[in-house]
Amino acid sequence: MSYDEPSKVLYSNTEWTTLNLLNGWQGFAGYGTPRCRKINDIVYVQGLVQSGSGIIATLPAKFWPDRSLIFSVTTNPNVIGRIDIDSTGNIVPTHYDPGWLSICVSFVSDQ
Repeated sequence: MSYDEPSKVLYSNTEWTTLNLLNGWQGFAGYGTPRCRKINDIVYVQGLVQSGSGIIATLPAKFWPDRSLIFSVTTNPNVIGRIDIDSTGNIVPTHYDPGWLSICVSFVSDQ
């Protein structure tokens, strides 16, 4: 927890954490390493992944949502896909093309 003098607000900020990709998922070349961070109660997930199936990664426990969440994301070939993040932090693709899948989302976590 830090004190931000100009705004007089307490805030917490984690560093970026690299996601441990599972089940054959890989980062898509040229788009950086899939990662996550938390600023106050907002979790940010970034990354473009490819070539896997099943759970993509599991978020650190302090980033878990209190219930399962559904996100619309972009997948190959520039169409709408879907990922879920469950209450144990699993990032699960439910509608996607393994050619590539964005996992860029943000959400509130009270953990």
